[in-house]
Amino acid sequence: MLMPDQRPRFYRQRSFYGGIAIGLILVPLLVLLIAWLGAPHSQAAAPSSVTSGDMTISMNDDLLTTGMRMALQREQGKLPFTVSHVSASTQTGDHVELDADGPSLLGSAPISMMVTMAPRITSQGQLDFQITDVQLAGLDVSFFGLTNAALESALNDQFSDLGQGNLVKGLNYQLLDVHTDNGALIITAKLYQPGVTS
Repeated sequence: MLMPDQRPRFYRQRSFYGGIAIGLILVPLLVLLIAWLGAPHSQAAAPSSVTSGDMTISMNDDLLTTGMRMALQREQGKLPFTVSHVSASTQTGDHVELDADGPSLLGSAPISMMVTMAPRITSQGQLDFQITDVQLAGLDVSFFGLTNAALESALNDQFSDLGQGNLVKGLNYQLLDVHTDNGALIITAKLYQPGVTS
């Protein structure tokens, strides 16, 4: 029997080892409980039933130039004069400038031509380049309706396929808006599943 002054030291008592064992079990459980209570508990999201959405198409000046050059070469016979060295540039403010070499007079060098256009989306959902100004050698000749109509027809025909068809299997699209930025023509379109209302 131990005398009062001969009690075992604290670390040799049963309660010391029991406390350590209980602590090793309870502390991780307490940490897990606190983490679980602090974590956000949201319900699983239901599968999406979205059937439409918007998309933006950006056509830079180089691509726009290529398309317009191809259109004017293909339709050259319908134009009142030869057009060559075509270059398109977009400016903020919804206009496109088309610089080219126009007709030659009496064997001289070709006259510089600048056509200013305002792109828009028609009620049929087609991209339309509406000519607002035509200048030859700095002189306004936009009052010659024949030139305007021939140029508009050639350019609009070139980009007519952009307003129809599908880009992703099962989704059609409809052009909603067009505007210009410095260096690009920006087109907004709505993609949708045909026959499905959203």
